[in-house]
Amino acid sequence: MKCKFLVVFSILFIATPSFAEVSSRTCPYTCKTQGIEKNHCKDWREGNTCYIDDLRPGSQASNVDLKRDIVMVNKNILAGKSIEISLPNDNPVDHLDAVVRRNGGSTETALSVSLGHSIEFGSKQIDQNQNHVVQFQTNGTRAEGRKLVLTANSGDVFVESIHVMTR
Repeated sequence: MKCKFLVVFSILFIATPSFAEVSSRTCPYTCKTQGIEKNHCKDWREGNTCYIDDLRPGSQASNVDLKRDIVMVNKNILAGKSIEISLPNDNPVDHLDAVVRRNGGSTETALSVSLGHSIEFGSKQIDQNQNHVVQFQTNGTRAEGRKLVLTANSGDVFVESIHVMTR
């Protein structure tokens, strides 16, 4: 019996998505339908797919030993411009989840993220007018007093929040 449980548990663990706190299903699928209070949950819709970001302690994200700090940004970044935000601590950052949307009519919209203009975490195409999550891998980088720099490479990008996932 113990062996069967371990095999099933291992398979479920391997199948966990890289940013496990966000789940999706065919609509309707909301915080309310799942019985999660809005102050512990964010939900949004993209076409016929609905997404939930479960912010409760003990959600799947905490089960993979990651700590999440949410930095609310709520700013529109104009094409070619940057903003700087402070990271909440100096722990090694596993990855960043940015909740973003394209703002305006441009179809060529991209957001890049770096640490203090020196360590680049890459650029991501922002191709939706609704909030959605894009992930930037940071490979355990520490802030060491540097600010996170968000740049709209082309087109305007609205950044709602940055979820800083640390070990």
